[in-house]
Amino acid sequence: MEATQIAATAGALTVALTNTPGPALAGAADLHIDIHVGPELSVAATKSYTAELLSLWLLVDAWRGGDAAAARAVPAAVEQVLDQSEVKEVAARVTDSARSLVIIGFSAARPA
Repeated sequence: MEATQIAATAGALTVALTNTPGPALAGAADLHIDIHVGPELSVAATKSYTAELLSLWLLVDAWRGGDAAAARAVPAAVEQVLDQSEVKEVAARVTDSARSLVIIGFSAARPA
């Protein structure tokens, strides 16, 4: 939040992107975008991180006059991955034998 306040003091337009409407960051920024994913309940914050990346990409795409067409292709791409026989086989083996499951992953955008 301090970075937002410093940027605002320097005259920058500040934008807060949050997963819920109430954080102090939302009030500290000139503009606030609630990405409506709800509070993060896990330490890894993968839901929030993924939603924030997509939201920022859509925002930049809109600023440059885009129509978000590439984002509309994401669900079909995910479905294509999940339809692969190898993925189904691994998922079946894990879910058949596990009482609980924890998956943590990092992308190239966020080094471990």
